[in-house]
Amino acid sequence: MGGIREARTAGSRPADAPIRRAEAMPPAHASAGITTAQPFELAYFAEKRGLTIETSGDLAPALGSPELLLQMTTNLVHNAIVHNLPGRGAVWVTTGVRPEAVVLTVENTGEELTPSLVSTLVEPFQRGTTRVRTDHASVGLGLAIVSSIARAHDGTLTLLPRPAGGLRVTVRLPRARREETAEDGGARNG
Repeated sequence: MGGIREARTAGSRPADAPIRRAEAMPPAHASAGITTAQPFELAYFAEKRGLTIETSGDLAPALGSPELLLQMTTNLVHNAIVHNLPGRGAVWVTTGVRPEAVVLTVENTGEELTPSLVSTLVEPFQRGTTRVRTDHASVGLGLAIVSSIARAHDGTLTLLPRPAGGLRVTVRLPRARREETAEDGGARNG
């Protein structure tokens, strides 16, 4: 059975407590105070496909456009759902804070991918022959858009095949300092 659940992490709420709507959002967006229906649509989409989504990590405020960061995260989670193992797959969304960066990682189960195929997935309209789905109207722009958003925020995007199948996508963005988020709500100046 699919659904969203939060993995147990230090300082997290008790495992038996129900997940409220704000907690169902990936942690990077909950920290920015973004409220949108998109995460719930993704949760429904994952549940309909029999997938489980787990979120964990730290609040990870980043400098930049909340709308673009939401789009970036939505594209990553959507791709992880679409290119997965229907009925038995999983998606893991984790966030972390490093001294100079925040990190968002989205992983999924799926077909085994070669490093050469993975290296092409950020190219526009590239989906790979084993990743084409007839039940979804994607044209292969999701990771190209993610890459553009990461670069626009002075960040990096790394894609690695998971040894057991699926993909691990990591985005590193400059970390917002406490005074920056208080002054401008985390928005980038310029």
